[in-house]
Amino acid sequence: MTDKLCAFPWHMYSIDTGFGWWRSCPRAEYKPLNDLNFFNHDELVDQRQRLRDNIEHPTCWRCWDAEKDKSKSYRQVLKMDYAHKHVKQDFVKIPELLEIKFSNLCNLKCIFCSSNCSSLWERDNPIDSSRLGKYRGEEVAKKILEFADTNYKEIKMFQMFGGEPVIVKEFGQLFDLILSKPITDGKKTISFSTNMYYGEAHRKRFEDRIESVLDKGHDLFMRFSIDGMHTQGEYLRTGMEWNKFEDNLDSFMEKFHDHPTIGRMRCNIALNITNLVYLDKIMQFIDDKGYTNVEPHYNYVHKPDYFYLKSYGTRLNRAIELIEQQDYRRFDKYKAHVLELAKSMSTMKPNLEKIDEGKIWLDKYDTVAGNKFLDLFPLNEFMYND
Repeated sequence: MTDKLCAFPWHMYSIDTGFGWWRSCPRAEYKPLNDLNFFNHDELVDQRQRLRDNIEHPTCWRCWDAEKDKSKSYRQVLKMDYAHKHVKQDFVKIPELLEIKFSNLCNLKCIFCSSNCSSLWERDNPIDSSRLGKYRGEEVAKKILEFADTNYKEIKMFQMFGGEPVIVKEFGQLFDLILSKPITDGKKTISFSTNMYYGEAHRKRFEDRIESVLDKGHDLFMRFSIDGMHTQGEYLRTGMEWNKFEDNLDSFMEKFHDHPTIGRMRCNIALNITNLVYLDKIMQFIDDKGYTNVEPHYNYVHKPDYFYLKSYGTRLNRAIELIEQQDYRRFDKYKAHVLELAKSMSTMKPNLEKIDEGKIWLDKYDTVAGNKFLDLFPLNEFMYND
């Protein structure tokens, strides 16, 4: 087989019903949804053909660019660089993984996020109407739920994201669809990330639905987000109060950490230049809490470019020195992953334009928020010094 293959275009279908977008993998740019032939748009079929013929498809440019620079690409990090079982087929009826973003509704404004995934960011930076799909909104949300209902037996995993999916009404509707089906129609994996930041009413409904799907026998792949500890976390995830987040996390773990069918749980870290040398504090927090069923999730930020590790090139060498001395407790495998990722990007020339852009952005953010980035993240001096 070819070295250009990636299983994503055959394996998953991702749709944003709110803006009317679709994509073939989490790393690809969204495209307007102008065709309701889910999972077999003309461009997706063309992408499958080209990858099979060892031709780089423009949809996949981020992975190709990373690999040409000898960096770890998304398909490599996620271990999707292999021939899918349906690789010889141009048309694939049903995705094994159906990923749905019903809305960008969110109660936080993380500094490495955007209008695509946060309604609070969208207030400041509205989405250009020319980017919106022909089909979008509640009509498409209804149709994708009908698609999930009709093809329920063939779909192996339902993945949801946002915004904050737990506070979106369709999140509950999809759970209700799954609960309405007999387990003989297939044991499903339900995958989603949550910022664990919501009020008591949402927490109760959320925990009740989790308990119901677990008791029915389905698998859960739940990821809770931590990008920094305490005041660092509050800086990175604007609008969050750490104590409220920790209370919700404690409540969830008290109920489900030792549940006999809970399956995998992950701490979802948006790995980026701001928290690269503070990941050890997150690992120590998980370990101190006694969350033996939780592992860090292999995730990293590539946008905006001024927070992407690759933009810092040789300046990462100082970060690597720091990380090598840090205590990741039982998470040596994750430490090795972080070092491998950073080292794969550490021989390049720093992108001074992007670094300056990031410094200007952080200075403006500090002025508004009343903080000072390097006071909260003193180890991050390496960002601005060779």
